[in-house]
Amino acid sequence: MVFNTTIERRQRIGRNVGGFSLIALLFTLICLCPSTYYCSEQGVAWAIQLSDLHLSVYNKHWLPHYGDKEGDLHLFANKVLPYIQPGAVIMGGDLVDAKTLFMQSQQYRQEWKDYRSVLESFKEATGLPEEALLDVRGNHDAFDVPDRNQDWYAQYAAQGRRNSSSRVTVFPLYAPAKQGFLPTKEGCAAAVLVGLDVSPQPGLRGPTNFAGVCGPNLLQEMDAVLIAADTKFRADGCSPVFLAYGHHPLSTILHPDVPFWRQIDRTSPLTIYGKLSQHGVQAHVNGHLHSVFGQRLHMMHKSYAQGRLLELETAAWKDDRRFRLMTVDNGTFSFTDLMFNTPSKPVTKGVAPPPAPTTPDNITISGIDTHVVVSSFIVALTSPPDARYSPLTKPFKGPGSPTSFDTVRALVLPIAPDAVATKVEVLWRCEEAKLEGSISMMRQKGPAPVYSAPWSSKVSCGPPKPKGTHVIMLQIIASEPDGQVSKSDVQQVALYTHKSGGSQLVVPRKPFPMTNKSLEKFMLWLDWTRTFNKLFMTQCFIHLVCMLLLPKALRRFITPERPHIIPSTALGTPAIQIPAKTQPAEADQADSLDNVQGGASSGQISHADVTTQGGLLSWIMWAPTVLCDMAAVPQIWWPQILVQSASGTVPDPGGVTIPNSRSFVAMAAMC
Repeated sequence: MVFNTTIERRQRIGRNVGGFSLIALLFTLICLCPSTYYCSEQGVAWAIQLSDLHLSVYNKHWLPHYGDKEGDLHLFANKVLPYIQPGAVIMGGDLVDAKTLFMQSQQYRQEWKDYRSVLESFKEATGLPEEALLDVRGNHDAFDVPDRNQDWYAQYAAQGRRNSSSRVTVFPLYAPAKQGFLPTKEGCAAAVLVGLDVSPQPGLRGPTNFAGVCGPNLLQEMDAVLIAADTKFRADGCSPVFLAYGHHPLSTILHPDVPFWRQIDRTSPLTIYGKLSQHGVQAHVNGHLHSVFGQRLHMMHKSYAQGRLLELETAAWKDDRRFRLMTVDNGTFSFTDLMFNTPSKPVTKGVAPPPAPTTPDNITISGIDTHVVVSSFIVALTSPPDARYSPLTKPFKGPGSPTSFDTVRALVLPIAPDAVATKVEVLWRCEEAKLEGSISMMRQKGPAPVYSAPWSSKVSCGPPKPKGTHVIMLQIIASEPDGQVSKSDVQQVALYTHKSGGSQLVVPRKPFPMTNKSLEKFMLWLDWTRTFNKLFMTQCFIHLVCMLLLPKALRRFITPERPHIIPSTALGTPAIQIPAKTQPAEADQADSLDNVQGGASSGQISHADVTTQGGLLSWIMWAPTVLCDMAAVPQIWWPQILVQSASGTVPDPGGVTIPNSRSFVAMAAMC
């Protein structure tokens, strides 16, 4: 009896302990995970972004200016991609040049065949399926294209073959799960790559095809696709990072539903800014502007529901052989901008010259940041995030917050056969306290070359700040047996110091100031389409006042009797001449006789002179005015003053109606 009682007591204790264990487990999951449901380990995933390839049938003609663009793409596929093994390769528009030698817009089938050969090289080098090659239309790819469903993009591009009519696409990016770095669809996706095609339809010729279009239909498609993707991943217990890619920067995308005289409210979900932020998209990577305005066109937009949307423009492969390594480490997004230096690469302005080549093929890789060194490895700090580009989700709220980090993690990708890293360490430096140090990193188990190191809470950068964090610089260095080193860029990370004396790496409450130039910030802040629209309306006003109304107002002063008002020229238009002040018929005949007999020598000008000079000046004024209009033509079809006939318009999937080429020619003739 005693024995049975003891057994029952032990069973009750066991049930209680089991219950307490279950409660403790649930409590741990709730406290440690950013959300109650989604705690799956996503690992580190990475992708490559290229933009503005501009493959041309006149490649040999442009060799002195741009080098061998296509040949360097094949070299990149053979020399770099097999070692990096990205989970996806993004080609962000302007895949082909579509220009004649005289800079006229024209599509060439051979350019698209050349692009298809590049895709095949990428597939062979990486082993990726074609669905992981993500290409999107740019404005050059839509030059002179009346129907996007029957163009050569639909026949040769990877996304075109899958679904050329879709404007919004999603691709899940997984961390590698087996040897060879090849990603597999096992577990949760680390990120979801959202492709956005905002090229106008029909595709007009340049320069009228500069701006993108985001109409209501495109916003509705974004809603449907992003909600479906988010629902699917949440049902699987996953919460991946959403990243968008496209060709056009957000500031060059037109919202036709918003009148041109109103300022765009970027926090509104009726704009592409707010729509992306509404669905939790953290960043939008694009191209289009090359490096005309600078090398670091980066901006953090305040958007819907107090969120932030990071925008990152990348320079062109055509000009700089630029490519971007993007990493996602358990919800933390990071990137590194690099250049592929070959003997045919053009000289990049505003960037330090590349290092001297040490290989027989004279190929090197360098970074936009002067601190980046690529020897046998591409090194990228994946976690914690750079405080200049965060927070993208929730800011730091105190110790134990999901946005605090106890470890430093890095991706060390070999780009040479048999590359070995003998030592990987993280260097830290605090400018405020004039302190610096290093922490050794160890490689984690798994196929991905990820290194990590626990952060020492003893690192201090000064006394605690009641409402702020300290700035600490982090850089990863990988040493090789021969003494060479590879270095990541230097990132600014927020360091929170506790009152007890310890420290913790965190995501700050608001982003640290970016280090890009004022012009680079301005170009992404400026609303290009609204500016060009106002410029167009200004030119219409100049046409009306200076070339129609002003000549009529001056007609009383411009007479042969008073040539000193406008001594040698007159103002007029090709269609409307400036008549002299009305005079009796006898006086006109007398004037004509005097002119024939040498009246011009008396210092007066005749009616014929006034008409001729006015016409010449009119044509001179007409030329710069038309040039200004051409600068504003991305907006030329949007003002309501333009008449669109039912037979001369084509419905646009973006939700607006755009005149086709025939209507545009007619409107240009009217102007």
